[in-house]
Amino acid sequence: IGSVGFTTVQVATVGFCWLAILGTWLFLVRTKWGKAIRAVSDNPEMGDAVGIDRNTIFLMVFAIGSALTVPAALFYTLDNAATPTMGLEPLMMGFIACFLGGIGSAPGAALAGLILGLAENLGMLVITARWKTVIAFAILLIVIIVKPEGLLGTKEG
Repeated sequence: IGSVGFTTVQVATVGFCWLAILGTWLFLVRTKWGKAIRAVSDNPEMGDAVGIDRNTIFLMVFAIGSALTVPAALFYTLDNAATPTMGLEPLMMGFIACFLGGIGSAPGAALAGLILGLAENLGMLVITARWKTVIAFAILLIVIIVKPEGLLGTKEG
């Protein structure tokens, strides 16, 4: 698009990410297991009281998260060199997106990830790539000061 180029891997990565987000959301909203996950997430004791096995839910959530990590790592490795510490930057950006979007808000995390990705990459048109991570932390700092609960988070208490 103009002077900005995208590789096939980058386009496939974005497409897969949005499909994974949609699939996860549909699973959580439309299935019995998804409703059980949401129930245990909201109130583990009440989940126990209505017969939901908390340990099974924790195991399932861990398995789903692990399964979603595989294609993410594959796409990341196709676009970047594989190193022993290659997962640290995406992990850090994931935490920043989680806090930026609002703890517990999946749509907020998705929106924050999109904002971070655009801001970092468009910021590199102005500053060097070496400072790319600073952009994410600057956005996080501004959001924490202006709206501490995150972009789509809700105030508690």
